[in-house]
Amino acid sequence: MKRLLLSCLPFGFILAHATDAVDLGRLVDSIAAVENAKTTHIGKAGERSRYQITEAVWKMYSDKDFHLASSQDPICLYEARQVAWEHTRWLSLTLDRPTPYRIALAWNAGFHAAQTGNVSNASVDYARRVRNLYEEKD
Repeated sequence: MKRLLLSCLPFGFILAHATDAVDLGRLVDSIAAVENAKTTHIGKAGERSRYQITEAVWKMYSDKDFHLASSQDPICLYEARQVAWEHTRWLSLTLDRPTPYRIALAWNAGFHAAQTGNVSNASVDYARRVRNLYEEKD
């Protein structure tokens, strides 16, 4: 199914582009399943929550302290999911050809790496696993 996405640019301009609809909730669940189901796990680069959110991404979407991303408190779990959803939304609006695979690739390798294709084999494997889980949920 095609849908029209509108993304706002500075000074009120609107960029419209057609894309395959991506169910961001399902994609966020797939990312969590591949990353780590433990909410208290802290990654090698300091990522937190079951979505392995970096501090820079957390600060883009939340005004709460980053250490709360690892909390078991239901409010903090909800906040982490919202941050993950907002970031996947931003990726889906910003990437060329935003598919579940490319959004997962950008989540893992970084936006610029995903755009240029300069990604590691581990990131490609990660994106494939996320895409496969996403597609299983159809």
